[in-house]
Amino acid sequence: SHQRMIGVLTADLTDAYQAAVLRGIESSAIEKEAGVVCFFGSRIDSPVVTEATANIAHRIADRRNVDGLIVISTAIATFLSAERVREFFAERRPLPQVSVGVRVPGLPSVTVDGSDGVAAVVRHLIKDHGRRRFALIGGPPGHAEAEDRKRAFLSTLGEAALDLDPRLCCSGTFVQEAGVEAVKRLLSGGVPFDALVCMNDRMAIAAAETLMRSGVKVPDDVAVVGFDGIEEGRSITPPLTTVEQPLHELGVSAVEMLWTVLDGSTPVDRVLTCSVILRESCGCLPKRNYRARLTEPPREASDTERASIAELSDRVRAGNTEGFIAGLNSALATTAVAGRDLARWNDYLSVIRHASGGGAARSEVELFEFARVLVGETINRLQAARRIAAEKRSATLRSISASLAGAFELPLLLERLEAGLSRLGISGGYLALFEGFGSRESVPEWSRLVFAPGGRRPAVQDRSTPAVGGRCGVEERSLGS
Repeated sequence: SHQRMIGVLTADLTDAYQAAVLRGIESSAIEKEAGVVCFFGSRIDSPVVTEATANIAHRIADRRNVDGLIVISTAIATFLSAERVREFFAERRPLPQVSVGVRVPGLPSVTVDGSDGVAAVVRHLIKDHGRRRFALIGGPPGHAEAEDRKRAFLSTLGEAALDLDPRLCCSGTFVQEAGVEAVKRLLSGGVPFDALVCMNDRMAIAAAETLMRSGVKVPDDVAVVGFDGIEEGRSITPPLTTVEQPLHELGVSAVEMLWTVLDGSTPVDRVLTCSVILRESCGCLPKRNYRARLTEPPREASDTERASIAELSDRVRAGNTEGFIAGLNSALATTAVAGRDLARWNDYLSVIRHASGGGAARSEVELFEFARVLVGETINRLQAARRIAAEKRSATLRSISASLAGAFELPLLLERLEAGLSRLGISGGYLALFEGFGSRESVPEWSRLVFAPGGRRPAVQDRSTPAVGGRCGVEERSLGS
């Protein structure tokens, strides 16, 4: 039997939502000793013309290179009706598929019910902060998830005998630019509001920044809340109150469901729940960001983390202070490498303290104070390292782009591409030319491989005799079959 290969269709890994879901997919795939191939396209039927060509990537995924597909539907189906979503999945049958974020009738789907979370955060704004004049940045019209959240939002306002002024309701596309544009429209409209609810964190973060640049204080003048729970929301000023989705668990559940299909069984659709994370952007004071009375490892803890919790508890009971700190430092590094949330270790420390007896000795209090400081410092270092790495990659990519733009012949372009990949730390890659576009503008009939790992330039074949092969080594093939 061969190693199973999971295909993932998504749009943009610079989006923290998609990156977090993908980390969940990858961590589960590693445990199952499976491979993961990502096909990065863009939002289907996007009004942005340049995004259409990127969706060629979605056409490449088939039985010749993957055993099953996980589609992050919330990312690529932003502009699709329910019928178009069904058509998208139908085009890829009988390849096993799982939808993430959008329920697709007849196919395994893992989704999140965010309605209760939206209702809870709106009630919080009304009852605890006295907000009465609400504005909304929603999702695209017809987007199922966004519409469910909007209904919960309106219903909760109704419970409090509050109305939403139509002039304070904007549609968004879940990207940061949509948050900026929506706030500019809201402010130019001249209708006062003291609370802004956004249907995802990216728009909320951009909205808060735009409000403050415009002289509107957050949260003093306007409380801002988001939805998703991406890591960036924790580190902005003020930190973002949000409805947190279990993003990592979405990815893990998707792999488990796909495995069930590949094993010949029919999985049951899964609906995960959200939780409200209160921070300063809604008007709350800074508070402890962990559960101090937690006595058992939470459900989201991985097997590796559970083992570390048990081992660290033993070291505290034995009075092995240095061993405890060294072990915690190692466990934090393991969690970071796995792409999991480091902040959860504040909860895990509560479990360790309880398991070790939870004494009030001064030395133990100081030990756990230091441990929590270590968690915070590790999180800050990781975020700083990510920012620095992203800045370096961006600078390198700009340099490579300029180099490629100056190559007017294919051989020179390929030579510079190989050099650019090396600068990015990539040992090789594949470059294919898509040709012979058919009746549908974005669906090419042929692909011709012109660059392969190690800088190999495949010989050009006669297109009239396409080569159709297995999982790799195809010089040219028809995409119409």
